Amino acid sequence: LKANQSRFSFFLHKIESINVIGWNASEMFRFFEVNATNELDRNEGFSTSFTLFFEIQPFFNGDVHVFVEIKDNLLSSFGGIDTSIVSFRINVSSINTPPLLLSGGSEIGAFLDIILPSMGELTNASVNGGFELFQPVDELLTQLFSFHVFIVTNHVLFSSAPTIYPNGTLIIELMPWACGISEWKVKIIDDGPENNTSREYLFILHVSSYPVFQVLQTISAISSSELKNVEISGFANIEGLCLITEQNVLVLETVCSKDVINVFYTDPAIDNHGNLRFVINPLRSGTVSCQVRVNPDSVLVKGNGTMLEWQEFEISILLPLIISEVHPGLIGEGFKGVVTIHGKNFGSAASRGRSAAKYGNITAFVGSEGAKWTPCLKTAYRSDEMLVCVLSGGFWGRGLMDVMVAVDEDGLRRNSSLANGLRAARMLYGGIVDDTLCTAQASSADGDGTSVAGAVCGIRGFVAAGSSGEAGSVSPLEGLYPLPLSFDSGIRAMARVGGRLVLGGGFQSANASGRRHIVSFDGGGPAHGGLGGFGLGVDGPVLALAVLHGSPGSFLAGGMFARAFNPGGERQGVVETGGLAMWDDSSAGWAPLGDAVLGGQALAMVVHSEGRLVWIGGRFSSVGNMAVRNVAMYDFGSRSGAGSWAAMGGGVGGGEVLAMTSVGSYIYVGGTIHFAGAAPGEAEHVQVDNIAVWDGAAWAALVDDTCVAARAGAGPAGCGLNGPVHALAAAGGHVFAGGEFTAAGGRRALRVARFSSGIWAPLGDGVDGPIFALAIATMPGQPDGRAAGSGCLYVAGAFSHANDGPVAGIGSAAAITPVGNGGVARRCFGDVLAQVYEPADIMESAWQPVVVSAEGNRLIRTILPWN
Repeated sequence: LKANQSRFSFFLHKIESINVIGWNASEMFRFFEVNATNELDRNEGFSTSFTLFFEIQPFFNGDVHVFVEIKDNLLSSFGGIDTSIVSFRINVSSINTPPLLLSGGSEIGAFLDIILPSMGELTNASVNGGFELFQPVDELLTQLFSFHVFIVTNHVLFSSAPTIYPNGTLIIELMPWACGISEWKVKIIDDGPENNTSREYLFILHVSSYPVFQVLQTISAISSSELKNVEISGFANIEGLCLITEQNVLVLETVCSKDVINVFYTDPAIDNHGNLRFVINPLRSGTVSCQVRVNPDSVLVKGNGTMLEWQEFEISILLPLIISEVHPGLIGEGFKGVVTIHGKNFGSAASRGRSAAKYGNITAFVGSEGAKWTPCLKTAYRSDEMLVCVLSGGFWGRGLMDVMVAVDEDGLRRNSSLANGLRAARMLYGGIVDDTLCTAQASSADGDGTSVAGAVCGIRGFVAAGSSGEAGSVSPLEGLYPLPLSFDSGIRAMARVGGRLVLGGGFQSANASGRRHIVSFDGGGPAHGGLGGFGLGVDGPVLALAVLHGSPGSFLAGGMFARAFNPGGERQGVVETGGLAMWDDSSAGWAPLGDAVLGGQALAMVVHSEGRLVWIGGRFSSVGNMAVRNVAMYDFGSRSGAGSWAAMGGGVGGGEVLAMTSVGSYIYVGGTIHFAGAAPGEAEHVQVDNIAVWDGAAWAALVDDTCVAARAGAGPAGCGLNGPVHALAAAGGHVFAGGEFTAAGGRRALRVARFSSGIWAPLGDGVDGPIFALAIATMPGQPDGRAAGSGCLYVAGAFSHANDGPVAGIGSAAAITPVGNGGVARRCFGDVLAQVYEPADIMESAWQPVVVSAEGNRLIRTILPWN
C-alpha cells in the first residue's frame, strides 16, 4: 500500500445473541463507533489500530456476538478484497451496584452526623429517615446488599450492636443516660453472585439526653454584716445531664423576681451538679420567688414543650442573729436565776406571729464550743432584741462562758454566740498592779481578748475573777481571769449591790469614762449596763463599802472624801457628807447617813444581818453634832420611823480602825488602835493590841487567855496582835485576822491568825508579806461557810509565799509554798461533802496558792465572795 492511498470505515454489521434473556440483542447499543488511526510502519508499510466506542442500553445484560464490517474507502484493490467482516464476543454482566446513602437528596460526603436521645433506662433508639437509600437495580430486580456497622470509639454507650435495615432505619440500644460521641464505619456491600462491590461511610453519633430535674420548693439562708457566699448543695436533682460541647454552659436557667430590692449581690444560679449558688448583700432579708427550667441552648437533644416548663421555688433570706451582751454578765458560781440576752433578729413577728407558743424553736445555751453547751432551763422570747434565759437545774457555771442563741426555722438553724458573754466567779479580787513592761493594748485585754478603752500601764488598778474546780472539790485552785476594766489607780473596796459589782478606790478614770472613785459593773456591755456610775461620784478615794440589806440597791461608801455630787433630782448639786455617804437607789442620789456629816473618814463598816444596824469605823471624831472616837453605830429604826446615830461607848483610839466584822451581837474592830472605852488614865480605859471587841455595852481587848495567865498579872499587853490589822473575817463564831503582825497571843503568827474560845492560833506559818483582805467563801456547791458548813479562808495582800509546817512556836521550821506574785492564798476547812463545819480543820489544812497573774507585781487590797 502506498502512503495515503488507503482509508477504512467501520460499520456494525450485526449482533447475535449467545445468552440474552429479556432483551433484543440488536437493541443492545445506544451508540457504537470504531475509529482507526493509520500509522506508517517503516518495515512493512502502513498499518492501522482500531479503537471501539460503544454505550450499552440501561440495565441490559447478557452474552452476545458482535460483527463489524470493515471497508476500504479507496475502492481500489490490487488483486484484493475491499470489504471484510470481524466478530468478537461481549459479555455484559448484571449491574449489582450498592445503594447510595443520601442526606438531603445528596450523597453523604465525609460523614453523617446523627443525634440520639438517651433516657434513664435501656433505650431502643430508632432513626427513621435519618438517611435515604438510592438503590439502583438490574432489569431482573435481583440485586442483594447488606449493611455492616463497625463501632470505632465509645462502645460503652451501647448495650448491643447497632442494626441498619435496608429501608434506612437505624436501630440502637443505648445504655441509661448514655452521653458521648461515637464514631462508626458503615459499609454497604453488594451481595450479588457475580460482582461484589461496596461503599463505606463514616457515621458520627452524638448520644445525648434531655435532662430531667427536680428542685427544692423552699430554702432559707442567713445574711451577714458582709457579702455572704451561699451554696446549697444538692438543691436540684438533675438526671440525664449531658454536655458534649459547651461544658461551661449551665443546663438549668434560673430567673428570680426583683420584688425584693438589692437582696442579691450575685443572682441565684444552679450549676450542673445541682448546687444553688448566690451572694447576699450585707444585712438583707426577704422572700424571693424564682423559676427554673432547662436551658434549651445547653443540650443537643431538644425537649418538647412540656420539658421546657418552669419549676418554681422560693428563697427566704433571714437576718443573722446578733448577741450584743448579756445582763448581768457577771454572775456567781452555781447561779440559779435569770439573765437577759440582748441583741437583734431573735424572731420575726411578721413571719411567725406574736403567740408565745410560736417561739418554742428559740433556745439559749451557756458553755463553749470546745466544751459542753448547757441549754437554759427556759428561754423566753420578749422581742426581736431581747430573750430571757432561766439558769437552774443542773447548770453549774464557772469561769468564762460563751452564750449562744439558736433559732430553728424553715429547716434552717440560725445561731450566734458571744464569746465570754457570761462570767461566773467564785471570788473577786481587786487591787493595784505595777506593770511597767506592759503595753496599752496588752494591759487592756480582757478575758476574750477585746480591748478596753483607756487602758494604762505602769501602776494601775485591776479586778480579777476566780472560779473553782468541780462542785464539791477542795483541791482544784482558782482559775483567774481579768474583768474588762481598766483603772488609773488601785481598787480599795468592792461590794455586791443588787447584782452589780460596786468598786471604790482612788482612780480618776475607769475605762476612760471620766468616772472617779466609785463605779458599778454588771459584766454586760455598755447598752444595757456595763460600767455605770452613781451620780457624779465623790471628791476623794472610796476605801470602804457596805450593802444596806433593807434597802435594795442602796449602800454606804466611806473614804477620804468630803462631798458627793448629784446631777439632778431632789438632791441635785453638791452634798456635804464628810467621809461617809449613802447612795439611795430609790431617789438615785447621794446623802449623808441620817443627815449627819461624818467628821472624818470611814474606813471600815459592818452591817447587821437584817440590815437595821450599821457600825462604822475609821478615823473620825464626830457624826453630825455628836462627838465619837473612830467608831459609831447607826440604827435605821422601823420602816416608818427615822434613824439615829449612837456612840459605841468611848470608842477606840491610838490609831485608826481599818477592819470590822461581827459574830452575833459582838462587833470586832481592828487596825492600829491601842486603847478602847476611854483614853489612858481615864475610867473605862481598856488597853488593846490592835484589835478589840464591843459587846453592845462595853469594850474588851481580844487577848489570848493562856498568854494573860502566863504573865501572872502583868496585864494583857502583848497577848493580842503585835502589828496593824488590815482585815477581819468571821465564820462559825470564830474570828480571823490578817495584817502586818508577826505574833498573836504571844505566839509566832505571820500576818494571819485565828481567835477561838479565848485562844489565838497561827495558821501554819502564815505568809511572807502584809495581808490586806480576808474572806470566807463556801466550797463549790456548799452552803454559806460563814454560818454553817465548810468553806475556805482566802487571804490576800502583798505576799508571795505561804509558809506551811508544824506549829511549834516561835522559831519553828517551816516549809515554803510559793503562791505566785498575785498575793492570794486559801486554806479550806470542814468536811466538804458532808457539810460538817469543824473550824479546827483549818489548822490541819495546807495553804493553797491562788495565782492572780504571772505578769506584773500585784497588791490585792480587797476580796469579795461572788457566789
